[in-house]
Amino acid sequence: METGGMKGRRVEPSRDEVHQSLQNAFGLTKIHSEYGMTELLSQAYSQGNGRFHCPPSMRIIPRDLEAPRLHAILRLRAFMRRLNRAADLTSSTWPTRIPVPS
Repeated sequence: METGGMKGRRVEPSRDEVHQSLQNAFGLTKIHSEYGMTELLSQAYSQGNGRFHCPPSMRIIPRDLEAPRLHAILRLRAFMRRLNRAADLTSSTWPTRIPVPS
């Protein structure tokens, strides 16, 4: 099972190069892969076709590579809306509404 890159410690071969080396060395037809961070319990697995299957507990959030901060802004807006909904429910203990940026 291939588990990812060299973490900047060496020149990093491509995934295809690693798979080809492992297939040649061990006489295999395909190599399974793992992607994720073990310490966050966020592993996804591939059975050798490059498609990763994620457990239901893993939350996938696509991001726009051209606008990486967009996701953070959208999450902040959603959080502020939730705060305002909570404020509406407990208006006696929450005196003001938080303005949500547009």
